[in-house]
Amino acid sequence: MQKDKLIAHRTDDPEAKYRSPMDLADDATLPHSQRIEMLERWEFTVNARLTAGDEGMPTQGTEPRDAELVRDIGKAKARLLGQT
Repeated sequence: MQKDKLIAHRTDDPEAKYRSPMDLADDATLPHSQRIEMLERWEFTVNARLTAGDEGMPTQGTEPRDAELVRDIGKAKARLLGQT
């Protein structure tokens, strides 16, 4: 049960738990499918921030970093899916 709580805690907010998408992709303590799900959740969150910026909401200048992050998430997902 303790291990399940630890995994749930790490998966709530992947951006807060991992330095980079590749760090998440390389986390062998998580099942493959869960790593892909987490990357997809991370990508959704970042895309939502980019959309908010496009709609005029304040983003504190995160757009360039977020655009790079979306690319990095795509690379990590491609690697996990065997497309690299």
